[in-house]
Amino acid sequence: MMGKPPQEVVKIPIAELAWIRSPGVTVLIICGIRVFFHIIGQGVFYCQRCGAERRYRRRSGRKFFTLFFVPVVPLNKVGQHVQCTTCRTRFHPGVLTLSPAAGQGASAR
Repeated sequence: MMGKPPQEVVKIPIAELAWIRSPGVTVLIICGIRVFFHIIGQGVFYCQRCGAERRYRRRSGRKFFTLFFVPVVPLNKVGQHVQCTTCRTRFHPGVLTLSPAAGQGASAR
């Protein structure tokens, strides 16, 4: 009696569609890496793009390995930013220390 031949090991590249084919079965696996953000603070700041005081969200991001668009495995942290809720421009968190007068002087140049 002969045994079954060994099956091939299929390596699935990240961030691509992967087809796994075996006799009689075809499976599509969708995987990738994506950054997800969560809000860690809110307030009012001087938005340099809008030129006025606006509400902001301070957000922190983390990369996740996704399987079928669902975050499965948390990976490394990617940092923080401040986002204006009006124009959605993202700034370095240091912008929160600027006064409106300093922001207007910087944007007038």
